[in-house]
Amino acid sequence: MEFDDWMAFEMCGGFGASAEVGCPHCGASLSVETDDAAGEEIYKCPQCEGEFVIDWDEQAGPRA
Repeated sequence: MEFDDWMAFEMCGGFGASAEVGCPHCGASLSVETDDAAGEEIYKCPQCEGEFVIDWDEQAGPRA
């Protein structure tokens, strides 16, 4: 693993980490779990049941 990749991995919390995000549909504050802090993962908001994607590589936040 290159240093830049390792740094991004650590910033995302590594494997099995959780992150606080806002649902792009209803704005609810959510704690999401990730098994792999790279690539895209799909999540479902438990409040509004809207699905959204988080791209852990971009760190741009969730998108609908």
